[in-house]
Amino acid sequence: MINVVVRRKHLVGLIALSSVLLAACNSEGSPTSELPVVVDDLSVIADARLISIQSAQLSFNTGGGIELSA
Repeated sequence: MINVVVRRKHLVGLIALSSVLLAACNSEGSPTSELPVVVDDLSVIADARLISIQSAQLSFNTGGGIELSA
């Protein structure tokens, strides 16, 4: 009994998959038409600043200097 139900599910799935594939293969593409050129007269200027949610201040516990050697 369970075997029959599983076979029916597989058969229905196979029929659905094959019908989708056949429909995709037989479709003719819609004719392409020229689209009108859109001219935008409005200008948009945007300004943004990114601020991180988390930050860390890294430093040494002791002071000192850096010597540059040539």
